[in-house]
Amino acid sequence: MIEQIEEEKKEKQVKAKKHEKTDQKKKWLIIHNQEGSEGKQAVPVSVNGKMYNIPRNTRVEVPISVIETLKNAEYTLYDDKGKPSNARRFMFEVSDIDEE
Repeated sequence: MIEQIEEEKKEKQVKAKKHEKTDQKKKWLIIHNQEGSEGKQAVPVSVNGKMYNIPRNTRVEVPISVIETLKNAEYTLYDDKGKPSNARRFMFEVSDIDEE
């Protein structure tokens, strides 16, 4: 039983290290202005307890995990018949760090 617990701890540590390595990879990100009262405000993004306050229309270097979070940020729109559809919450561009 103790061996099984130790093995599970090791597996979790390996997964955590893999996640850290992914988080260390970074890309350039630009979040564009949008319509509405909040369309020019900075965008708060929280990933695993770490908060990023990303200004709009400014190229910033962020971990890939921030980009993945933005890709998953959606809201629901309803057509005139009440049929729902999902739309991306933020419009943004991503480019590799070595692209200047």
